[in-house]
Amino acid sequence: MKKILTAFFMLLMTQLSGVVYLTPTHQFKSRCEIAAVFIESDDLILLLHRQKNKSQGNKWGIPGGKVEKNETPLQAAIREIEEETGYDISKQTIENLGTVYIEYDEKDHFTYHMFRTKLQGNPGEVRINFNEHKGFTWVTPADGLKMDLLQDEDPCFRLIYFSQ
Repeated sequence: MKKILTAFFMLLMTQLSGVVYLTPTHQFKSRCEIAAVFIESDDLILLLHRQKNKSQGNKWGIPGGKVEKNETPLQAAIREIEEETGYDISKQTIENLGTVYIEYDEKDHFTYHMFRTKLQGNPGEVRINFNEHKGFTWVTPADGLKMDLLQDEDPCFRLIYFSQ
């Protein structure tokens, strides 16, 4: 079953973007590692709207950021969520959803670690960092796919919410 699901996902990713892989390709050389958290409240997930002057500005994405030296992906995810949203998720259950490998071009490769947590707080208490983001919203995964998402974020949505 896992082989069938993997083959289906690879076919889907090829049709959508051609650059998101469940396993690294032979030429994959990660430039950096990113940790992101799908924060859920009821049936909604949190998306942040990037500032215009940032990389992929004006796009929407899952909260997260770069894994720093001597930091695990989980530690990076917890740190980034607090920096970007004000939420301290360190004492919550955080599910590791797995890792994908993203290749934008021949040289721009990165490792994307995905996590999920159920918000144990008020969804209206998001405190975004205005240096990074200009807004936030809570949406269903299906509605999130209709938004102008970060490059290759949509295949990750599909993998997490629509591949069962």
